[in-house]
Amino acid sequence: TTRPEDVTAVRDPRDWHQLIDRLRRPPDGRWRGLFLTFEACCAAGGIDGPSPPSDWGAAGATWTGALGEEPIDWQALRANWEVCIDQPTYRQRFDLLQQAIRAGEVYQLNLTVRARASAAEAQTAVVPPIAPAAGRLCLPDAGLNLISHSPECLLELDGLGAVVSRPIKGTCSDPTMFSQLRTSAKEQAEHTMVVDMARNDLGRICQPGTVRVSPRCAPLDLPYATHMVSDVRGRLRNGVGVADALRAVLPGASVTGTPKIRACQMIAELEQMPRGPYTGILGAILPDGRAFFSLLIRTAWRDTDGNWWYGTGGGIVADSDCDAEYQELLLKLHPVRGATG
Repeated sequence: TTRPEDVTAVRDPRDWHQLIDRLRRPPDGRWRGLFLTFEACCAAGGIDGPSPPSDWGAAGATWTGALGEEPIDWQALRANWEVCIDQPTYRQRFDLLQQAIRAGEVYQLNLTVRARASAAEAQTAVVPPIAPAAGRLCLPDAGLNLISHSPECLLELDGLGAVVSRPIKGTCSDPTMFSQLRTSAKEQAEHTMVVDMARNDLGRICQPGTVRVSPRCAPLDLPYATHMVSDVRGRLRNGVGVADALRAVLPGASVTGTPKIRACQMIAELEQMPRGPYTGILGAILPDGRAFFSLLIRTAWRDTDGNWWYGTGGGIVADSDCDAEYQELLLKLHPVRGATG
């Protein structure tokens, strides 16, 4: 695999523009990669937030490289992952969020937690530098080492003006339960809020009348869960580039809440721990002008002490059930815990 070249990394999330502004079509048949933490995504969207811990590596990076094709081996990370807060603490945060929802501060919010595996338990080889499409990123000089198995596309551009975002909201553990998920008033309301946010984001950069949703509320089957996903499509206005498109959609609708600015403020208040790479973005622009950026869910990253971290959570609305939401975040630990975790 070709090592990344022309690497630029920033430690302060507020320096995100130094990276996004470098997103130009790369030469020599190579791709230009981009990574941003959640905090850098918030800054790009004009929302102030805390800085991630320095031992989690850079707040963002861009580089030039070649596409790789190595498979992801999650077995190396299947250790004793411990969720950093217990269920009673999660319930306290859930109850505070419900008070805010009843007060009309937010209507939906993505409430998440972090899990951790110690360096001694998560023995894994140094992840090789590889394309975002393969789900791995290793930039030693930037302190970045992460493995992602994200199913969610934040933004895809075909290089000819078409753009699509595929927000995920709604989860069930068994594909046979999807029809029940799709007809649930609670799940439909939650999904619709996120889709409307994505439509609004794309509407800022697309030609009038071109933003549409198709397909809507489709199943996305994974080995451990089935999600509900919609495709929000549009055609970019003349002169809108990749950097402009990213600025319009960051941070992602499905990992924040409604309204987005207040949701991001409440995320910092409730979670009491920066998200870092979790719910940030990883992607690339290709020589032909195509670009793809995934939201970093189902993602593990290593700190400078060798410990691995993983984020998990879900969207909360007025009629969410705390116990069910906690079980859902445990379900989403499956990629690193395994079926018996």
